[in-house]
Amino acid sequence: MASAFPRERSTKDVINTILDDYEKLTKELFESLSAASLYRTSKQDASSGDMTKAVDQLIAKDRELQLAVKQVQEQQARQKEIQTVKEDISKKDQEILNLESQLKEAEKILSQALFQAKKKLSAINQANKGEE
Repeated sequence: MASAFPRERSTKDVINTILDDYEKLTKELFESLSAASLYRTSKQDASSGDMTKAVDQLIAKDRELQLAVKQVQEQQARQKEIQTVKEDISKKDQEILNLESQLKEAEKILSQALFQAKKKLSAINQANKGEE
């Protein structure tokens, strides 16, 4: 899925920017509503247009915020998957280390057995030469 936000900025920065814009728009809307209630004049149509614009901007900013929150949730899910995979890798690494230790022990035992077998073979060969 293509990101709706630039990759240069962290998701935290994007959300903070959106929340700052959201706060400004909300203040503007409340200021417009306050001014409209104080000055009920023939400019009500213009004021209504400003309020509509402010509400539309607030709705657009809310959509951006929802997208950013969705991205955060996706990142959290990916981070959880990454952590699970890291734990699995750690377990597999430990299994590999255990197998390596077992193989080294088996190699040591086989090396000793081979050494003993060579000694016996040498003794047998010498005994056979002595009988001749």
